[in-house]
Amino acid sequence: MNKREDSFYKKAKRIDQLLSDKFSNSVKTEIFNIIAGDIATTDYFLKKVKSIKWFDPLKASGFFTSQKAPAYKPADQEGYFMIPEWNVLPYLKRVSEQVAQPGNEKYVDELLKIIKDVTAYHIKNNKVLDNYRTWYYFVKILLNLPNDKISLDIIELIPIWLDSKFGTILQGVEITTKLLPKFLTDNPEDIRKAEKIIDYITAFKPVPLSEERAKLLGKKEENKLVIDSHWLKEAFKKHSEVIGEKCTVKVVEDLAKKIQNLLKSEENETYYSFYNERERHITEPLEMLTFILKRVLLAKAKYDAANTGVILKQFIEDKYFYFPQMAIYIMGQNMDKYRDLCWEILKSEKGDLLMEKTLYFGDELKHLLENLQSLTDEQRKILNKKIMKASKKYDFKEDVERYTALSKQEIYRALSHDEYFKRLYDEMKKITNVDTELHPAVGKVETTSGPGPSPLKKEELLPMSNEKLAEYLTTFKTKDSWRGPTVGGLADLLAEIAKEMPE
Repeated sequence: MNKREDSFYKKAKRIDQLLSDKFSNSVKTEIFNIIAGDIATTDYFLKKVKSIKWFDPLKASGFFTSQKAPAYKPADQEGYFMIPEWNVLPYLKRVSEQVAQPGNEKYVDELLKIIKDVTAYHIKNNKVLDNYRTWYYFVKILLNLPNDKISLDIIELIPIWLDSKFGTILQGVEITTKLLPKFLTDNPEDIRKAEKIIDYITAFKPVPLSEERAKLLGKKEENKLVIDSHWLKEAFKKHSEVIGEKCTVKVVEDLAKKIQNLLKSEENETYYSFYNERERHITEPLEMLTFILKRVLLAKAKYDAANTGVILKQFIEDKYFYFPQMAIYIMGQNMDKYRDLCWEILKSEKGDLLMEKTLYFGDELKHLLENLQSLTDEQRKILNKKIMKASKKYDFKEDVERYTALSKQEIYRALSHDEYFKRLYDEMKKITNVDTELHPAVGKVETTSGPGPSPLKKEELLPMSNEKLAEYLTTFKTKDSWRGPTVGGLADLLAEIAKEMPE
């Protein structure tokens, strides 16, 4: 051990002894003398100190000033950066864990002042800090403070903490999975804060693309979520129900505005059914916001049917097909609450649109009509008139009778729970000779591996003579490589049989 290491260990041992003693001015003076101008012993002391009584002396000595907060700095390797941890942060977090004890309440305001001052310093100095470790600790500290002490202006600092060129995973996870649920209470003030947090964590921003990717996609930038998509999805899986129950319609309005800013055309994002969850990892902002909006709206319909009904009416009138599609998705699952609204829509010109544009509304319309039970003669008449009118809108170039029948048959299928429409479905089937139903433009994606099924089973192949088998092999061809049967499947089965019966 060299002299420098020996000196450090002696100082560290003395710091441990002094911290085990009762806090006093003499203890404070000796420790400050030990750590003066020595980064290693200062860091050691700040890692070990726990007592809240050290807060005021440390503050008076300038340990918590904004100028002391470290910024990112270049690493030895070009193009890389180091994100140092401010050595006072673990101690400040320990202080936050003690503020609930009688007599310690004043430290709440002290901690909040540090958070505000450092964040303000960062902004005033051209975002000089950009330190996700600092923002991460600030969120950890907030988690330990009383909700009523965390004002809206503190919550409004979150977008600053989520604006980083070095990632937001640390602070993002804490905000999304812990800070948000902290405010999902029955207190209206807490809910206002929760709604702000939801707005911030569902934000996205344009990110420049690499030259290669820009050339591939034909654009210079693309939108990226400010929160890691995995944690965002997990948070809304877990908390959508309580968000729908406790939050106001502002959450839905904010999500809808974000989605409108992402839609590029009236049919954008309508080729897929809202009933089919995409199993792959969601990273695109539009897909993620759809995932969130569906869950929040379903919960809101459950707990606040009246205000949700107002939203659904607005959605139906939107110029983008996405929103009418979302509206009938929600109504289809809540027919007991929105039956009157459903009929109001079906009777209107929007009802014509839904029947005509089944390419965009197919699966949602199917579920809506399937749940439209107990029809009156007048309602049957209205529906069939709409269906007939829609079928005449299609400009079929060939086999007009068959394709017109198919367009009607798909909708009749959804209504075939009613005997009247069941008869009409059967009449159309006599023309088309197939069963059909409403469906999304792009169905659920399926994947397959291997050669596919064999056209013959083992028990069918075994009794065949070699001559007959040879004839079959020369004539069989794969017709559908996706669903089979396939030549590969037949070859694999023959190989299996040959192992068992080489003759």
